[in-house]
Amino acid sequence: MKAIIMAGGEGSRLRPLTCDCPKPMVRFLDKPILEYALLHLKAHGVTDVGITLGYLPDRIKDAFGDGESLGISLRYYTERQPLGTAGGGKQGQDMLTETFCVLSGDGITDIDLSQALAWHKEHGALATLVLKHVENPLEYGVVVAGADGRVRSFHEKPDWGEVLSDTVNTGIYILEPEILSHIPDGRAYDFGRELFPRLVEKGEAIFALAMDGYWCDIGDTGAYLRAHCDALDGKIRLPLPARTGGVFRAKSARVDRSAILEAPCFIGENAVIGAGARIGPYSVIGADAQVGARVSVKRSVLWQGACAQEGSQLRACVLVNGACMRPESSAFEESVLGENSVLGARATLLPGVKIWPGKQIGEGERVAANVVWGTGHSASFESGALLLSILLAIALSIASQATLLPTLTAMSTPADVLPGAVLYVRTLYCGIPFTVAFNLCAAILRALGDSKTPLWAMAIASVVNIVLDSVFVFLFHWGIAGAAGATVFAQGLSAAFCLWRMRCIPYLRPVRLQLRKEWALFARLMRLGLPVAFQNVIIAVGGLIVQSAVNGYGMLFIAGFTATNKLYALLEIAAISLGYAISTFVGQNIGAKQYLRVRRGVHTGLVVGLGVSVVISVLMLTLGRFLVPLFISGTPEEVASATQTALAYLNTMSAFLSVLYVLYVYRSALQGMGNTLIPMVSGIAEFALRVAVVWTLPAIFGPNSIFFAEIAAWAGAAAILLSAYYVCVRALPHADAPLA
Repeated sequence: MKAIIMAGGEGSRLRPLTCDCPKPMVRFLDKPILEYALLHLKAHGVTDVGITLGYLPDRIKDAFGDGESLGISLRYYTERQPLGTAGGGKQGQDMLTETFCVLSGDGITDIDLSQALAWHKEHGALATLVLKHVENPLEYGVVVAGADGRVRSFHEKPDWGEVLSDTVNTGIYILEPEILSHIPDGRAYDFGRELFPRLVEKGEAIFALAMDGYWCDIGDTGAYLRAHCDALDGKIRLPLPARTGGVFRAKSARVDRSAILEAPCFIGENAVIGAGARIGPYSVIGADAQVGARVSVKRSVLWQGACAQEGSQLRACVLVNGACMRPESSAFEESVLGENSVLGARATLLPGVKIWPGKQIGEGERVAANVVWGTGHSASFESGALLLSILLAIALSIASQATLLPTLTAMSTPADVLPGAVLYVRTLYCGIPFTVAFNLCAAILRALGDSKTPLWAMAIASVVNIVLDSVFVFLFHWGIAGAAGATVFAQGLSAAFCLWRMRCIPYLRPVRLQLRKEWALFARLMRLGLPVAFQNVIIAVGGLIVQSAVNGYGMLFIAGFTATNKLYALLEIAAISLGYAISTFVGQNIGAKQYLRVRRGVHTGLVVGLGVSVVISVLMLTLGRFLVPLFISGTPEEVASATQTALAYLNTMSAFLSVLYVLYVYRSALQGMGNTLIPMVSGIAEFALRVAVVWTLPAIFGPNSIFFAEIAAWAGAAAILLSAYYVCVRALPHADAPLA
């Protein structure tokens, strides 16, 4: 019998274990998985083997060569394009001139192939599928066979209602060479999903044999670790080093006398175990790996050359080739430290966190999300931001309430409007803690890769605000206080929504700060935040100056202006969300040195932004006359007058809304590139242009010309940002760095 091994898979679910190596080359008990498959074939007398390759084929060729070192003959068949299991196997038809076995190169098995071959010959089968009884067949292809073993039907990853058998397809087949004629040339074709079902329909002799023995499809990190436990428990027959008291220990391994080795465990060639280290049951220390003094290892796997330094703790985790844990660091269940990555001293990988190859995690950091680009984020950093945000919310609430009346007076608020304005703004200021909470939670969620939750929170809050405005003002007759209360309630709802989502993320909790030792952290936060804060403050001051001018035109003009500002949130929400997405995208790809993707991403963002702005503009221009009156109360004459002002303002902004979206696209792109100076300059430009329009145009063209203050501010800022972006992007390299 000859054999063909399927070894072309990428193993995407196993990343970062498979970032730099094909899945069949993932190390298992210090050998590539594929090596065990080859040795298993040799044990059953199969020494003429073909291997189909796809992902990183040279890694396999370089490792095994012609197979002489293993006492077998190897041939390789590289897929230029994905051909599926059957299509890939057909490439070996030059050697498959007799009964042959098909085996997966990325699974672990000790199933008796000789027994399967004998059964195949006895039943005169064209194909024999080796099956395995499993507890949960939902993740596999279920095969239903009759009492005679002939296959009746196939069910690929069925629901429980479709489960007619607990025997699943292992991907191990005994085949006659004639079967190759049923496989089309040059295209993707699969054994289990296409070839075998069609042959069954034709009445061909397709049989299935459920067998004892061990079989495991290593699909993810959890399955990978469990397979190691099974092997160390003796549930699978594998060629392992000498075993003493349940400990598999290579002769060249160096273990300090004070170290404790708890059976069953595995210590590879030239591994070093330091003083006081404790290697717990089901741990695997690979060749040349180093475990320092007082390190505790439980149910973990260290690949070749991995290192865990003094006092580290490893709990059911994986360290890939060359990965290093610095002193007192920790890695927990199903976390992975990628090839040549470094986990800083006292840093922590929380359960399930994956660190891609070549990453540096700083000292004391608590990593709660996968690190694919850049480096891990700091739990102290998050906690410092939380503390500063709480202090800021308290300070702003006190300061705003104390300075409210003088501020409104300085803004020339009409005497007849002043009591209502005080009530309205004082109520709004009660929502400052909610605003701070939302922005903080939204920033944390976006840092963890969740940008949908803040978007949904803003969208829900905007809709709730509009609905409650109508209920509080028209149904309950709460007037100005009702309108402000609706806004505060909506702000609180957005913050609560984000907080609820954060509670659904395991292990997301702040750490205790030692204030006397965190001044550097606070200084770093201030350096990052002050330019953006100044930008926002000066834009807000410009808005106050505009409002001050509006206040001089009477209550009805103010009512119309305020009504349109309510709808402004709907005009802007998509722009804000797009900006967050662009900033995150650009930052990630700058860190990954994928400069071409930066250019393409910003261009795509611009196209999307312009398209969305046009749609929103059309909606507001057509529906604005129905929406605006919902935010205005009074006599019919007063409502009509205020509505006219509101529509003039709304139509002006809608006509030029695309400029606002251009502003957000390029401001966010620059911030993602780490440039906060130019966005701050654009904020200054916004301020200057708002003030200039407010102080000049109304005196010449009348009150409605004040509406162009926003348009002028948008246009000036957008021009600065667009020019600066293209200067900055041209300075970037014109080629991408290779991806890991």
